[in-house]
Amino acid sequence: MIRRAALALMLILILTAGSIAYPRDEASFDGRIAGLIDSGRYDEAISRLQSRLKSIKDKELAADTLFQIGDIYYKYLHDYPKALEIYRKIERLSDETPGEAYVALAKMLEAEVLCRTGEFEKAIGIYRDISRSYPPGTLYSRVARQKYLNIRNALRNLKEQQKVMEKVRGTPLEVQIHLQMAELFKSELNRPERAIQEYKLIAEKFPTSPAAPEALWWVGYLYASLNMPEKAISAYKEVVERYPASKFDAEAIFQMGRLYMSLGNYREAAKAFKRLITTRPAFWKLPAAFYWLGVCYERMDDYGEAIDSLKAFTNVYLSRQEHIIWAGDIGKHSEPKLKIETEVTARIRQLELKLPESLWRRASSAMKEGRFSQATELFRKLISLFPDSPYSAEALSTLPKVEMMAEVQECRRIIAQNPNSAVSAIAHFRIAELYENGLSDYKRALKEYQAVARSEDDLWKAKALYRMGMIYQERLKRYDEAVRIFKRITDEFPKTEYAMMAYYQMGELYRKHLNRHKDALVAYSEIASYPPHIRYLGDGFVDSLVDAANFRIGRTYFENLHDVKDALRVFQEIVRSNPRSPRLAAAYVFIGMIYEQQGKTSEAIEAYRKAVDKILESPI
Repeated sequence: MIRRAALALMLILILTAGSIAYPRDEASFDGRIAGLIDSGRYDEAISRLQSRLKSIKDKELAADTLFQIGDIYYKYLHDYPKALEIYRKIERLSDETPGEAYVALAKMLEAEVLCRTGEFEKAIGIYRDISRSYPPGTLYSRVARQKYLNIRNALRNLKEQQKVMEKVRGTPLEVQIHLQMAELFKSELNRPERAIQEYKLIAEKFPTSPAAPEALWWVGYLYASLNMPEKAISAYKEVVERYPASKFDAEAIFQMGRLYMSLGNYREAAKAFKRLITTRPAFWKLPAAFYWLGVCYERMDDYGEAIDSLKAFTNVYLSRQEHIIWAGDIGKHSEPKLKIETEVTARIRQLELKLPESLWRRASSAMKEGRFSQATELFRKLISLFPDSPYSAEALSTLPKVEMMAEVQECRRIIAQNPNSAVSAIAHFRIAELYENGLSDYKRALKEYQAVARSEDDLWKAKALYRMGMIYQERLKRYDEAVRIFKRITDEFPKTEYAMMAYYQMGELYRKHLNRHKDALVAYSEIASYPPHIRYLGDGFVDSLVDAANFRIGRTYFENLHDVKDALRVFQEIVRSNPRSPRLAAAYVFIGMIYEQQGKTSEAIEAYRKAVDKILESPI
């Protein structure tokens, strides 16, 4: 029917964005079946759909029902042979009906399932057949062609990473290879289970690595996307317990709350959101935590607490933020701000009155005495209950700093409980980040990074030193001191990614600020000895620090040393050796400029033409 055809088209478009595991979503199921799915009664849902199928004569309705059965097997039960059986049954329904949207979608889902089971060649074959079955340039042809190219490229990239792994195994750089392999598994290859293995290996083999908290967070995220909420919660708990001051523990607590809500356990969900609000007051999704806490209290019939939470959400955050970047985290992506405000306000039935002057006095006193967590709560309540009060205007301007200082205090509590440990180093680093990026107190930021640099873990030392170098370079403009810090990294921690980044920053300092252009060339050249620090940008582009350094080498020759011969050689090598570089357009521009200087007009015009073509393709 039309509804299913529209959904089929939507899903085909979604497939163009990659093959990461499907999120929990009952939108493709009708109301009664969605209720069974939501309560985890999958076998009963399948049984009802199969019973319905027996009485259906219309083949499009039959396809619609089969899609629902296949989705349950694929997304929820992970019974991939059964899912394949169902999707192939849709393909065989008729030559005429259901229409091409059904057939194409069924074939693409069959290919997705084959990827999930590791049968990539079969999946590529299906996508290739689809691309050839429709005229070039049509939606199905374009989508299918892009899919099999993505899978093929991902498999090639995976083999490259496995070769590099043999060279770096046992060193800190091994972590980066595992991360890149996990990224390939969870995106283009649609193997979330294999990605989970890679992330778990990082956390087990390199528990003090800066990448370990993120790796464990991804384990939780992927379990959630596989509709395994209990396993997801367990993984998120591990993030919080092992890395309580990392960036990812806040996100883990937030996701635990949402997962408990999906299981109908609103009491545990409320505990999670309250913990997030108390311990991570500078977290960017804090408004969403207030929103869901209000929903939890409402579901538990505790309307007083629900009102307090929803008033904080509305008056402290929603009303003061022009761009609501967290709207998707409350299920209201792209909804107008006014609509959100109206809906939330409608749910609020009573107010608990407090004197604004009293709240301001108590909050100010708490702030002066260094009780930042209490001051934060009082400022929020003042703004929530009395948004039009002159005290609220002052509180709004003061609150962000108080929130960050409250998180600093929480991290210091963690340090006191875990002295001279990896946890202590993580907490010091988080304090330094707050001082550097939020409070703009670079003197204190440097002091905290220095504390991390005195810890026992080399990777955290290198990471902290790198941030110190960046502060001297970008904030304090003390370029010689920045060079000294970066040299220390390359001397003491040469086998880390921070050494590679330090060489790059030394190159930038020598080139831009210190007029030591030959030294810049040496620094940039050192990066080539490291495994590529690859980023997959989408649309087929692949970026790396090596590519960026080579481009800077070309610019140094051209702009600073006025050596057009070597500059031309470098830029030509860039376009020859890395056709997927996002800097191709810029490289062609420099080649054109050099040819123009040499009087080679036709070659210059050709280079500029290629630059224009690449500008339209490049994500940079």
